[in-house]
Amino acid sequence: MKSILIVCTGNSCRSIMAEGFLKKMLNEKKDISVLSCGIAAPEGMMPTPEAVNVMKEEGVDISYHRARRVTDEIIRNSDLILVMTNSHKNEILTRVPEAKDKVYLLREFDDSVENISDLDIDDPIGMPVEFYRNVRDTIKRSLEKFVKLL
Repeated sequence: MKSILIVCTGNSCRSIMAEGFLKKMLNEKKDISVLSCGIAAPEGMMPTPEAVNVMKEEGVDISYHRARRVTDEIIRNSDLILVMTNSHKNEILTRVPEAKDKVYLLREFDDSVENISDLDIDDPIGMPVEFYRNVRDTIKRSLEKFVKLL
């Protein structure tokens, strides 16, 4: 079984949105597992209400999710790692340098990107719900392209 790891900072917004979308998109592919974690995730934290609500608008339930912190073992055991920002990528590669060939910024798969120098997906924590929707839509668009490449 192939494993895809999705990483953000707190595992309460971006990475769980991506996990929810990717699981839905891959629902027929039983040979791929999807897991999300955070670089600095407080273990067991619930998703933000805004993240839950904007995903519910897309028919994806992430309310069950509980945050988990990424470990070196999880990084090593993952076949592919999708991250939200360059700082997440750098943190993973600092901890596990041999992961360099399997870590990608999620927005690398977003065809609508105009400025290739800024592929970060910003953290919506503390932002208005419309910002959450924009983040959600960016994640979805990127994953739709990513899934076509699998």
